[in-house]
Amino acid sequence: MNRKNRGRIFSAMMMVLFAVQGCGGMNVKNNDEKYTPYTDNTVIGSTRNGLTTYYSYMASCQTGLGTLVADSMRWKTGADFAVVNAGTVRWNPPDPAGDTLPSGLITKGNVARFLPYDNLSGIAPATHPATVVTLNLSGVVIKQMFENSFSRMLASGAPGTSYGRFLQVSEDIQVFADVTQPVGSRITMIKIKSPSSTSWDLTTYTPIDTTDTTKLYRVAVLKKYIKNTPGFADYDKYWDILAQGANVVDTNIYLYDLEVEVFLTFSPIVIADSGACGNPALSADTNQNLVITHQ
Repeated sequence: MNRKNRGRIFSAMMMVLFAVQGCGGMNVKNNDEKYTPYTDNTVIGSTRNGLTTYYSYMASCQTGLGTLVADSMRWKTGADFAVVNAGTVRWNPPDPAGDTLPSGLITKGNVARFLPYDNLSGIAPATHPATVVTLNLSGVVIKQMFENSFSRMLASGAPGTSYGRFLQVSEDIQVFADVTQPVGSRITMIKIKSPSSTSWDLTTYTPIDTTDTTKLYRVAVLKKYIKNTPGFADYDKYWDILAQGANVVDTNIYLYDLEVEVFLTFSPIVIADSGACGNPALSADTNQNLVITHQ
């Protein structure tokens, strides 16, 4: 079974469960409480394949782990699509043996390690927690969001000076970018999964009108992107952009809790990694959700 079919089955399972469960039933942690330590070996599920957690890969192309986290946010909220930044999803601290979430059993410690900032920290203080929220965004604002995502990437396709801005996306959206173009003019097309297609058909996408201010899309993001403490340049820019959104609904669900639930519910997880990560010679990542040109 190829990666796209596995992804479709995974998304279909998620949509069915969402219809049954909605957004309730989560064990929401107090933001003043530290999360599970990296050493917690409580098994919560498994994966069939290893997933890269290398920071520069997360900040230069779509990865399997980024897809999994973003898909989880979309599933839980029922949003049109979801995004999560590369700085949030990464292996911390870096592992001398390699930055990879290995195949096999997954523990709570593994989740705490690849979501290291989903707790009380300088990036997500108690007044601005890293909970999942949904909000309405127009095509104009969505384009601004992705222009910011690609603004630090070099024309060679390398991550550039800052990794935190780069967004990993759910499988319901496709973003086409040419990073050889000037910053602010790099997004060439954005497509979203057609509402008329079935939940397991991820091949039918409709272009978003990035000049339209009236048609709105429901987007799942982290609260810290729109309510972050000033002083963190990567998040401040998203704060300014996403503050244009309307009808913000906070699920009060932390990303750590959500990923634990996903592993408990859907294991074994099968979601392929991208073989094009970090390779400027390739014009597109194999997940085909972030299609990046760097000629």
